[in-house]
Amino acid sequence: MKLIRRRNSIYTIFGILVIVLIILVSVYATIYAESAKTLDAFEEGKEVTIETDYEGNHTLRFKVPKSAKFEIANLEVSTCGDAPDVLQVKLGERGKILYSFGGGGYGSFGLQNRFKNGESSLELRLSGNTTREVLIPSNATIRSAEVEISGLNLKGGAILTCIEDVTCIIYDRYSDLFWYGTYGGLVRYDASTGSVIAYTTTDGLSCPWVTCLAADNEVVYVGTKYGGVSLFLKRQMRFAPYWGVDNGMLPEDEINAIHVDGDIVYVGTASEGVARFSKAQSAFISAWSTDNELANNNILSITSDDKMVYIGSEDGVFCYNKITNAFDAPLTMDSGLESNTINSLCLGEYNGEAFLFIGTDEGISKYSKKENRIVATYNKNSGLSSNDIKDMVFNDGKLYAIAFKEGYDAMNDWYLPRTLMVIDCANGIQRVYYDERNGLSRYANALAVKDGTIMIGTMKDGVYKLEATSTTNTNTNTICKVSRLGNSLSHIPITSVISDERNIYYGSKHGEIMVYSKNENKFIGRWDVSQGISFNDVTCMERVDIGDRSSLYVGTKFGGLMRVNLSGGIEEKWNATTEIAGLGNLGTNLITCLEYDELEGIIYIGTENGLFRMYAINSTFIGKWDRTSGLGENKVSCVSLDGRTLLIGTNSKGLDRYNLTTKNFETPLNLDSGLSEDSIICAFGNENNIFVVTPHNVDMYVKSNGGFAPPLNISTGLPAQNVVDAILYGDYIFILSRLAGDTITYLSKYSLVTSQFVTHWNWKELGDREADKLYIDGNMLYILTESCVSRLDIYSNRFKDSSEYWNYVEPVNVSIDVGADGFIDWKLDGKFNTTQNLDLLYSFQSALARYRKDMKEGNVDSYGNMLSAIPINFSADSGTLVVRRISILYNYTARLNDFSNELTQYVYEHSYEVDRDGNIEIPIVVHFSSAGRCKIHNLSIVYSKSARNSQDMPSWMNWLAEYALYLGLGLFIISLICGIAIRRYFLNGIWDKKSKLDKSKLDSKLDLKLDDSRKDRRNARLRRKLDKDKEKGMRADKRANKSRKEKEVKTKTKNRSK
Repeated sequence: MKLIRRRNSIYTIFGILVIVLIILVSVYATIYAESAKTLDAFEEGKEVTIETDYEGNHTLRFKVPKSAKFEIANLEVSTCGDAPDVLQVKLGERGKILYSFGGGGYGSFGLQNRFKNGESSLELRLSGNTTREVLIPSNATIRSAEVEISGLNLKGGAILTCIEDVTCIIYDRYSDLFWYGTYGGLVRYDASTGSVIAYTTTDGLSCPWVTCLAADNEVVYVGTKYGGVSLFLKRQMRFAPYWGVDNGMLPEDEINAIHVDGDIVYVGTASEGVARFSKAQSAFISAWSTDNELANNNILSITSDDKMVYIGSEDGVFCYNKITNAFDAPLTMDSGLESNTINSLCLGEYNGEAFLFIGTDEGISKYSKKENRIVATYNKNSGLSSNDIKDMVFNDGKLYAIAFKEGYDAMNDWYLPRTLMVIDCANGIQRVYYDERNGLSRYANALAVKDGTIMIGTMKDGVYKLEATSTTNTNTNTICKVSRLGNSLSHIPITSVISDERNIYYGSKHGEIMVYSKNENKFIGRWDVSQGISFNDVTCMERVDIGDRSSLYVGTKFGGLMRVNLSGGIEEKWNATTEIAGLGNLGTNLITCLEYDELEGIIYIGTENGLFRMYAINSTFIGKWDRTSGLGENKVSCVSLDGRTLLIGTNSKGLDRYNLTTKNFETPLNLDSGLSEDSIICAFGNENNIFVVTPHNVDMYVKSNGGFAPPLNISTGLPAQNVVDAILYGDYIFILSRLAGDTITYLSKYSLVTSQFVTHWNWKELGDREADKLYIDGNMLYILTESCVSRLDIYSNRFKDSSEYWNYVEPVNVSIDVGADGFIDWKLDGKFNTTQNLDLLYSFQSALARYRKDMKEGNVDSYGNMLSAIPINFSADSGTLVVRRISILYNYTARLNDFSNELTQYVYEHSYEVDRDGNIEIPIVVHFSSAGRCKIHNLSIVYSKSARNSQDMPSWMNWLAEYALYLGLGLFIISLICGIAIRRYFLNGIWDKKSKLDKSKLDSKLDLKLDDSRKDRRNARLRRKLDKDKEKGMRADKRANKSRKEKEVKTKTKNRSK
């Protein structure tokens, strides 16, 4: 009975262990068992419409448990009204971009306004077919499709001109318009409506710097500084082929004066005399120069009356008699002039007598045509404010003259203050002066008159007008009605440029910042002295975005450093005397360069007093590097990031390198290490090289071997000796170089793959002789010149601001085929000389449906956008077709690629941000590069999560829960092994020990008081069991005896052998 109870106890223990196993597994399942959960909404709702009228971010949020394991993560973005230029969906403020659409050939999100190559407009010189493609999402639904084409070049204005730097003005009595010449182009002003239209090299002007103007009933003749004479056709509103040296029309391209007298157009040059064009013969006739009639070839002014043509030069006034076809005696100092340098000529009549007023650098002489002599002289001795006359006009008995103020250097006429003087000739020599003290700009430069109103062009301040009727006959400075016309464009030269996805910011030499909208293709704002910007040269700019705050840091030449809030104006200023905690002050107002390290949030500020460091988030200066702390010298010329190495250029000590990872200065690059020159203009790097730009070379430092490759200079292919600037774009370097002792600049493109120069551009293609700086925005290279900002499309090597309309021809037999299916969607026979807006909705819908069927996987970009490239064939027999605008509006729903892996990584990296409920907030940031709308919807996130929060349990229970499954399995295996061992060895061991219990005793103990049948069955069962166990024991004894005997036999055998 004890044996049976012992066996029952064993089975009981085994059962208990199994129960413990079940309990442990239950604990694990309760706490850690995973169950699938689905999230289908943001905290803001299931469907969120985002709308903004500015560039910025909008954040949507949802929460997941810290222990979540993501299986699926999907989201959809749909167009919804106005299309942002670029739309991005990011995981976190600075996290990975999950989706992006827009920009370049993509167009906007919901609006295709560009061709596949990124151009928003085209100028096609056609003789046959030309094909361009537009990209449209394959599952889009097109709502409208318009293409605006023109047979005329009506595009007015370059991206930037100095319209407010007026060099000359004329009143066009044939058209009742004013025309202004500026440093940046030609301006048409309609006084009746106030409209201003600018024309520059984009429109066919041969040179942006206009020096003089004249007009007849058909043409405005535009004299330029370097580009000869441009002819603007007033009826066609376009430029005709220009007159210049290149086409054999003129002996020189620098024009100082133009005058139209009936059939003849007189062109005064800077060193080749006077060229004459006959409109009747449509050809140039004999010129006048020192070779025949003139004493000096530098012509400064020209005017005429019914009998004479008067030509002002540096050697007096040459007088051509139209009746005798010969030159009369010149007017010089011998004839009574105050000086032989003739700056201006004008005719006037009062009291029945005609006079020629001659403006010189020593005053004004009045020549009587009736008496043929000088009859009066006006200068400082007779009451003028200054003798140096710039320009003159005559109206109603009064002579209006602009003179340079005394005490300034007359060699630099850009900044020289000037005075407008009014001389009342009819009523004696009464004078009234106008300058900045009574409302006129101090930089008056040119004059024109219409019906008693004097238009005054200024340097820097645009155009003013003076109502002559308010002038009184007194000797006092009477304030008259002077009003500024105003303009949206601004000043040149541009000294610095920086851009973002929405705008381009230009800093000028005059200390202003202009904001140019890429989307609107126009200037939308400016900051100048009225908003607190110092009136000083802008030298550099850097944009910094921190959270919702966007700032522009502006370095100046004489005004120190400023921080401009892009939505709120000037916020902070630092100059030479501003106290800086722990550093004293900047010690200088000259800021040479800026660089922002976004990773560490530090702005590096280069000065002539060292390199300063500032935390952008709170504008706190944190240190300064100079000669005492590792720099080669204090004068820093440039600073840039090359990976995690800061490149610091100096004026005369080479290039310093600071490792931002190890926080140590590395070996500098200078003459001792192989650099060609120690004066650094700029430096930049890529994966393999560091490029160091010096005054005469572009050195290439090879990182792999620590040596220099042969430099790029005039001996290796540069067209000029002096290197001005350089910039890196992919596998190309663009280099500005300038002739020694001259301002003529060239742009070169060098390939790092082929190690050869690809092409060179001369100053005419750049738009000006003097170019100073390069900047890259997207695929566009910006060239900053003295008079304009030119743009080069890097992909096509075409200038956006080049004079490609000089030989403009109207297109003939124009047709358009959308989809290249052979079906003509629009056609016009004959010359196309108008502008039309074509509705091609059905054509694009049909083409998209057709191309959608043939889509391949190669048409899907990295963000899952499947795009159809729809070709458009433009055809004409000849001529130039201008595609001014393309606009295809469509509805589109984009499904983001599964971002479950990105979510898992985000949760891992932000596990410390768990809230009290054990959840982590996931921010989905939607970024707009411009105003627009979109809809975010169909969020679907499937993940596994814990049923309980383990953070609320004791530590021992956490440990138990974590190892419950393993512990239960271990106990199960141990109990199974123990059960088998006990049964096999312990029970069998009872018979081996020959228990004293014999069968009779066992029978007697089994003799229980039970009924016979049950007793018999039980006894029989027990006996059978005991018999089997006894047999097993006997067999075991036999085996043991047999084994013992065999061992004894082996032992005896061994003994015998011994």
